[in-house]
Order: sequence, then C-alpha cells, then structure tokens
Amino acid sequence: MCSTYPHNTDAVYTRKRDQKVVGHKAFVTETCDPENPVQMITDVNLEAATHSDAKENPKIDERLIEADFKPETRYSDAGFVNGETILKSAGEGIDLAGPSSGRSQSIENFEKEERPLDTADFGIDVYADTEQPVVLSCPKGHQPIDQKISSRTGKFVYHFDQKKCVVCQFASRCPVKIGKRVSTLTFDDKQHAGAIRHHRYMSDPDYRKECAIRSGAENLVNEVANSHGGRKSRHKTEKRSRLQLTFSAIGCNLKRYLNYMGQSAQKPTIGVVRQ
Repeated sequence: MCSTYPHNTDAVYTRKRDQKVVGHKAFVTETCDPENPVQMITDVNLEAATHSDAKENPKIDERLIEADFKPETRYSDAGFVNGETILKSAGEGIDLAGPSSGRSQSIENFEKEERPLDTADFGIDVYADTEQPVVLSCPKGHQPIDQKISSRTGKFVYHFDQKKCVVCQFASRCPVKIGKRVSTLTFDDKQHAGAIRHHRYMSDPDYRKECAIRSGAENLVNEVANSHGGRKSRHKTEKRSRLQLTFSAIGCNLKRYLNYMGQSAQKPTIGVVRQ
C-alpha cells in the first residue's frame, strides 16, 4: 500500500528489485478450496514496507488459528517459505506449501549432474531415537567418524575422514568443509527442512503443479488494490492505513458473495412447480 510521504510519518522506503517503494506492505490470505462455492479473504495485515515475508508467516498462522480459520495446507510463495517457517507452521499443524530456496537456484541447474549438493543429498535418519539426526552416509557413501551437538551454536556437527574427502569426486560440490585433520558437516533442523523442501519442489512436477495454486493470489492482490481502494492510503498513520485495508477486504468479500448469490439466482431450478 503506497502512502503519500512525507504526510504519513509511518511510511518507510524500501526497494523491490529495481523499483523503489514508499509506504507499507499488505498481506492478504484467501481460501482456495475448489469445493467452496465462493472463495473468501480470511486474513489481512499491514506492516512496514521493510517487514520481511518470513517474519510475517508465523503471525499469519496465529491469526488464522485465533479466528478459527486454520487450514490444513497454506500455499505461499518463496518469500514466506524456508526451513524455519516450515517447521513453525508444522508445529501449529499447518502444512506450509511452496518453494524453498537452495543451492540450485533453478530447476535447470538442479537437474544438472554437476549441481551443488546439500544436506538433503546425505542419507539422514531424522526419526532416530537420539538427540540429533543420524547421518548414515554422505553422497559418496562414506559414513561419519563421529557426531556431536555444538555447545556454542546448538547445531549438529558431523566429522568425516579427511583423507577420503580430499580425493572424493564430489569434494568441490559438497557442503562438507575439508580441514587439515577432519572434514566437517554442520547444519541444524531448519537448514535440513529447507533443503528437503528445495529438493521436493525442484524434482517433483506434481508438487510444483499443486503449489501453482498460489499464483491465483495475484488476482486477489489486484482486486483488493485496484478495485477496492487498497493501492493508496488515505491516512497519515499505519494504524488507520491498516483499518483501510481491512475495510477493502470486507468490501471484496461482500462483492464476491453478492456476485455468487446473483449467479445462483439466475440458474433455473427444476423441481415441484405450481401454476
């Protein structure tokens, strides 16, 4: 939502690609169940333009749960999805679906034989009855010589035979850091969850097709912004701009419902009649 800066003292500058943005960032969530006769907006919020999507993600879950709109699956774009948000949403019983960034930045790069490797390429038992996941083997099939949890960072640390890693054909692509005496792999559960999602999205066309349902939200953004006054704030404070966005969403929902009722009334009804 753009603001008439400097009249709105809460507005801030930021950049999106090559475009400079002044104002606030709007977050809008709608239903997308094909069984619904009409899709409705279930959550809206307004934050500073510099507010990241990943930080907003758990707040969206909290508001949906509080409003009794908790979904089984919530489809989001890449800005909302990373290892941390995947795990946080899972903790609330919500499957956060969408692409997560990884070392391969595109599907074409992921399919190359010489692509960079990550923890999802390792054989890891995350269900092992231990304090940390058990690394069964590296992509080459070598097993770690020991493992521990770092007392300083809390991350999982795995050591591999340095001599084997030095001559390994995957050394230049592997996330294992080769030292003078040992080779070390370090990660946490968030990094591993992000890597798993990255692999799934890049390698599974059916999952990508499922996640593509999120693209329909672009029409929602256009509808709220251009048809219901959500593009530009008429107020001088963030609080009042947030209220304006809420009324825009209410107006959008009302229009959708009235359109649905109008279409339903036009359909002929076959049944008992009288003359």
